Amino acid sequence: MSDASARPKKEKERGKGAGAPRVTARRPTLGHKWLRYLQEVRHELSRTQWPSREEWIRATQVVFGLLIAVGIYIFVLDSALSFVIKGVLGFGR
Repeated sequence: MSDASARPKKEKERGKGAGAPRVTARRPTLGHKWLRYLQEVRHELSRTQWPSREEWIRATQVVFGLLIAVGIYIFVLDSALSFVIKGVLGFGR
């Protein structure tokens, strides 16, 4: 006799009773999933170590400085290439 044939196939044979209601877990709704997600986000944000005001100011100054430097670089490069293209190819006359 094989193991598969020795196992009971129906719930009645396992002693559960024929008419016993089956209890299943309810699937969370989309609203519950969003609520759980937002709770986890809030928890993670509370654990975050935020920079001080001085660090924020310094980082902002660095960003603005780089923004200005890149802007000037692009302006100079564009002006030089425009000058070369107009001179060599004769465009813009």
